[in-house]
Amino acid sequence: MAADVLALLDALQWPTAHVIGHSMGGKLAIHLSMAHPERVSRVLVADIAPADYPDHHQPLLDALEALPLAGLNSRQEADARLTAAIPQATLRRFLLQNLITTSAGYRWRVNLPSIRANLPALLAAPAIDHFPPYQGATLFLAGERSDYVRPEHYAAIGRHFCHAHIRTLHGAGHWLHVDQPEAFLQAAREFLG
Repeated sequence: MAADVLALLDALQWPTAHVIGHSMGGKLAIHLSMAHPERVSRVLVADIAPADYPDHHQPLLDALEALPLAGLNSRQEADARLTAAIPQATLRRFLLQNLITTSAGYRWRVNLPSIRANLPALLAAPAIDHFPPYQGATLFLAGERSDYVRPEHYAAIGRHFCHAHIRTLHGAGHWLHVDQPEAFLQAAREFLG
């Protein structure tokens, strides 16, 4: 994915860019900034750290894969059917952004079986230990109600990002840009200048 972003920068003829990434996109931003620091002028990493994570995604994948897509009549019906397995309304709404309508009915935009098969790699820390530390301005923005950026991650963040700042977005969980969109945009604007 970092190679795809690099190819896009080349296609757009952008020598450098500010990069923002959330969760898996944050891992992409971490890797891109360290592998190609000359192309990344600033990096904002949203609610992820350069660390391994435990697997708590299986119940979400189970619920999404169990949704009877062929019998769905509406997105509201899908939301109602997922409520028991995924009680957090904001999380359901976020996940249901991947439910799309086609001429044949509803389908998932994302490849759920591939995500399940590759989950161990997705949960692993980015392979960045062989790169020198990133010297550019870096902001790790953590959700107050999230456990994705914890104090035990601070040493790894500091080891890989010389000028990293860690900031907590109050009232936000892991999907901080969904939970607190205005505060997220304000933090991004302040950081990116």
